[in-house]
Amino acid sequence: MRKIIVILIGTLLLLSCKTTQIKNSGITTSLLGVVYDKKSNPVQNAIITITNTQGVVIKSVNTDIDGKFLIPELTFGSYLVGVSGDNFLDTTVDLDHYDIESILIIRLQSFSDLIYLLEEELKEKENSMALKTIEKLNKIDKKDIYFNYLKAIYLIKTDNKEEAINILKELKSGNYKYVDLLLEDLKDDKEVN
Repeated sequence: MRKIIVILIGTLLLLSCKTTQIKNSGITTSLLGVVYDKKSNPVQNAIITITNTQGVVIKSVNTDIDGKFLIPELTFGSYLVGVSGDNFLDTTVDLDHYDIESILIIRLQSFSDLIYLLEEELKEKENSMALKTIEKLNKIDKKDIYFNYLKAIYLIKTDNKEEAINILKELKSGNYKYVDLLLEDLKDDKEVN
């Protein structure tokens, strides 16, 4: 029994040393990846940025028409992979690059997916979740008219009517009927209170 334990410990030590050698070997291989949206559509022209553990950008590439990207000659190691695309929420993922055959698959949340999510959260009165979604949407396009309209509705539901009125007044210059109707409702509500 002691012999088996000693052999197992020896084997584990050898494997541990081998893993350390691989991590510090300086071996380079290509990293292949694909970027999709929530509905599995490829995201074209997303910017992929590879950053090492010291925060230094190693490589940056764009995805092709099929959402694919290739980082040639990436040394084995740990990295952060930043992904950004037009009308998508920027995403960062940790990457331990120690395998020559791995493919990195990344899914991004689009602005329209987040708008739909916000609509559902407001409908279901999930205000804390709605606030988190608003924060994400602010990072993508804080000037979008419909987003600001939904943000005003959130503010009304959370008793921040003055801030909601300010947002709606900014939108009013665009001559949107739904904004006028909501402002009228708030005006009537204010007169009652």
